Amino acid sequence: MKMYSKVRLAKMTGLLLGAVLFGFANANATDEVLIKPDDFVDVEVMPEMIYQVQPEYPAEAKAQGIEGAVWIKALVDTVGNAIKAMVAKSSGAKALDEAALVAAKEFRFKPALKDNKPVAVWVTFKVDFVFH
Repeated sequence: MKMYSKVRLAKMTGLLLGAVLFGFANANATDEVLIKPDDFVDVEVMPEMIYQVQPEYPAEAKAQGIEGAVWIKALVDTVGNAIKAMVAKSSGAKALDEAALVAAKEFRFKPALKDNKPVAVWVTFKVDFVFH
């Protein structure tokens, strides 16, 4: 049987404890990535949009007089950031869809809550492109 000094054993225990704590600290980040757009996530309070970026109207769409609405599906993390985004329903114009995706990643939310704790969840919202 191999003998370890108390100092070495304490260092090994500290490293193991650090790895376990690091794993728990990053569990939410990993969980957020694992949530798929169609997964059910039980929440008591849905995210609330608190900051919305006006998307840049694509010049080519504006020149052609193209208007439309893009439905975006975004994963809102536990601090309210839209960390992933995808087109849920296209406007029919690729340029508008892409502009909506770029803007959506800048949106900020109050995170969803379950048992008074923030949880990651996918949300769907509309981005309109209209001439004023």
